[in-house]
Amino acid sequence: MWNPQDFEQRYSPKTVSDIVFAEDRSRSLIDQLISGQRPFPMAEDKCGILLYGIPGTGKSALAKLLPDAMEMARSGNETGIDCVYQRVRPGNNGMTMLEKIGNHAIHTPYQASQHYYVLDEVDNLNAQAMDVLKSVMNTRGCVFILTTNHLDKVELGVRSRCHCIAFNAAPAEKWLPLARRIMADAGLHGISDQQLVAVIQTGKGSARDIKDALIDVVLEALAVQP
Repeated sequence: MWNPQDFEQRYSPKTVSDIVFAEDRSRSLIDQLISGQRPFPMAEDKCGILLYGIPGTGKSALAKLLPDAMEMARSGNETGIDCVYQRVRPGNNGMTMLEKIGNHAIHTPYQASQHYYVLDEVDNLNAQAMDVLKSVMNTRGCVFILTTNHLDKVELGVRSRCHCIAFNAAPAEKWLPLARRIMADAGLHGISDQQLVAVIQTGKGSARDIKDALIDVVLEALAVQP
């Protein structure tokens, strides 16, 4: 049954499995990092995950899901107070934020197996703050999850400490499971996969625009129903 009030709750990603990846290789690397199959984090080595690519492809959604996914794989619990999320605002150099993160990393006792720091839109840090971030990332027992639409604006030393994972437009076919689910929940069963792919392609890889295009299909179909 179509219920626009719960659309966000119903169709927003709840687990990493709900994320639409452009490449199977990227999904495989994320799975290895979550499960611990690939050694991670390693102090003064690879201790970060940097998700980069065009806007709207799910980088922020995945970044928010990764800490609990990793912690559940390691301890069976959620991260709780050991996860710090920060959206880096334009014009905010980030020095105060990074000082707080540095103090938290060093002085806060672990409740989870390690500390997790999510910095969304990390490219908004200025050059001085990037240097501080690079230093803070050397702290043992910490995972840094970063997102950016502009990989070239992230300092090379920060990049080298991260598994850099491209997050660009996924093939339209990979969105079909979600599209079919939305149509089925709305009681629409006569729309072919070919038609859905054509709708999905109008979103040009943006999860926001793809879902909005699918909403258009639902509303147009419901408007002509008796």
